[in-house]
Amino acid sequence: MSHPDYFPPLEKLLEQTRTLELILKDVKMGVFKRNEAEDFAGHLHPYVKGSFLRYGDDYDERAMKVILSDWFKECGHNLTKEETIQTLLIALRKASKKALACDIEKEYKLASEIEKNKGDPDIHIDISESNSAEQLMEKDRCFNQDSHNSNMKTRMQKILEVYWLVFLCVNILCLIICVIIGRYTIPFCVDKETSLSERSLQFNQGKLHEFHNECLRKQSTIPNLPVNIRSSVGIYTRGLGILVCGGTDDQDYNPKLCHTHKLNTDTWEKFPYPLNTNRIDSYIKISENKIYIIGGVSSEYSSNCYRSQEVLDLDKLSDGWVEQEVEDERNLCFKSELIINIPCD
Repeated sequence: MSHPDYFPPLEKLLEQTRTLELILKDVKMGVFKRNEAEDFAGHLHPYVKGSFLRYGDDYDERAMKVILSDWFKECGHNLTKEETIQTLLIALRKASKKALACDIEKEYKLASEIEKNKGDPDIHIDISESNSAEQLMEKDRCFNQDSHNSNMKTRMQKILEVYWLVFLCVNILCLIICVIIGRYTIPFCVDKETSLSERSLQFNQGKLHEFHNECLRKQSTIPNLPVNIRSSVGIYTRGLGILVCGGTDDQDYNPKLCHTHKLNTDTWEKFPYPLNTNRIDSYIKISENKIYIIGGVSSEYSSNCYRSQEVLDLDKLSDGWVEQEVEDERNLCFKSELIINIPCD
């Protein structure tokens, strides 16, 4: 199993919140199960899920630290604290850990308010208090019973506590409403063009299956791939649309070819710039406006994984794919399903 080398810097970034503490607590208590952790890792980054699957059956707090460490190493180290927490919240919700995501979000909002009002002696926020309506009513009743024994300062402090708790609840409610109407956007670690509202597409032997859709209105239809391939890779960018490269049909398909599809059209086009090398079971990512296709094999009969990558500079598209060597001792073959996240129209 890998070492969670990048967990300490992640922990330092989030030290004023209880985000990591709450995640690890659920793992320790057995509430955050292994299959949920696998989904969580996949929504953070495909490479993180691949690394987690290679761990075998080992799953504990250390395994979760490795998941978080691998993600932070791959793409989280460039994010702010807010972007980091929001990315973790999105992955948790997609992994059906909505209750945990809600707890983390509440703690983060409370910590933010405390940080915002630090130094103001007249404002006190008790983060141990619940935000539920029942507890707020109970606080009011206790205040009414004891007010005749309290001096003016204590009474004002209690009023301010209730005020700030209500204020936080209203803010959280507004945040939820913004998410529902699709107007609140959060950067992702891989492609900061991606918005919170998105569709998840899976291609199997060229056939499209849409299994996750957060869009509020009907979306454009995306046709099946023009070829019945597997073991390919794909990604979405605003400029190219959906890009699918490599793969095999177990017959005579050329694994150097790429295809693109522009949203709101009904066709796929052959990409004019083929890869330099056959790429099957490779891995794709985008960084600094460049698309990287890493590793893979030359054919389904080969077990030797490439130690090279193909790079497409979106600012210099006419240069096509440039092949580069990769200094990495890890296994650079990635057997996984072709899943692409695209934003809503």
